[in-house]
Amino acid sequence: MRSAVLLVGSVFLSTVAGPAIAAEFVRGDADGSTSITVSDPVRILDRLFAADPAPTSCEDAVDANDDGAIDLSDAVFLLTFLFRRGDLPRWPRFRCGEDPTPDALDCERYAPCEGARGRIFAIDRSMRAAEDEVVELAVEHVSRLDAGDLFAIVSFLRNEFTEFPESDELLRATPQNVAAALAWIRSRPSSRGLNNCARPGLLRCIQRAESSRLRWNVITYVGNGFLLCPGHNRDLYNVQTLEAVRAANVRRTPIDVVHLVRSEIRGVDFGRRLAEENNGILTRP
Repeated sequence: MRSAVLLVGSVFLSTVAGPAIAAEFVRGDADGSTSITVSDPVRILDRLFAADPAPTSCEDAVDANDDGAIDLSDAVFLLTFLFRRGDLPRWPRFRCGEDPTPDALDCERYAPCEGARGRIFAIDRSMRAAEDEVVELAVEHVSRLDAGDLFAIVSFLRNEFTEFPESDELLRATPQNVAAALAWIRSRPSSRGLNNCARPGLLRCIQRAESSRLRWNVITYVGNGFLLCPGHNRDLYNVQTLEAVRAANVRRTPIDVVHLVRSEIRGVDFGRRLAEENNGILTRP
């Protein structure tokens, strides 16, 4: 976001030099390949020191550490992240988004974020007491789909799941397809207890994302925020599910979490960790 600061005597006046240029981008992806690899710090060094550096249309993507400048520290930041388990790139990371930090850098265009995106909804209906709320939250989120999106839904019930559509292909979010999806969500069988073995359904969502031909996919998990699978230790099942999800999520598809737990109860950090460990956003209605 580009701005100018004018000093008049001892008074600072902030003026905007025209409309903000705020295309969506992925922080740290300096070469526009959609992933962060060693070629990104190399591209930054080329920009800084080459006699004829390659042009960039998105300065924000190159600003890996989000300090509002493009300099050697950005290349060092990415190399530390890649090879020394350093800090993750600042937001937006591993997904398209606008720059949340006002600075003097712009993003006129970031081609990888253009075009259709995949949205995969994981609806956990296993907790009977909250089932109506889960259904309405799922309906709300599916209703927000953009016309250019492609989508699928995986609905959990105890240790089983059903899908819309049944084929592996994602559906275009036309008004007709969205209406059919909303009717399908409301028509699913009701839960008869608290049993929640969500691991198979979550792994199926990741499988759909991994096989998607789209560059960008996002999984949105809507549920009660913790797992309670009969025959398994609750905390151990939660941890093992998180590990299985991380291992399967090779493309680092972001997993956003919308869950209903509003107070801290032992073991309910599953939803928080699912979002944090998969570059997602946690929302508590």
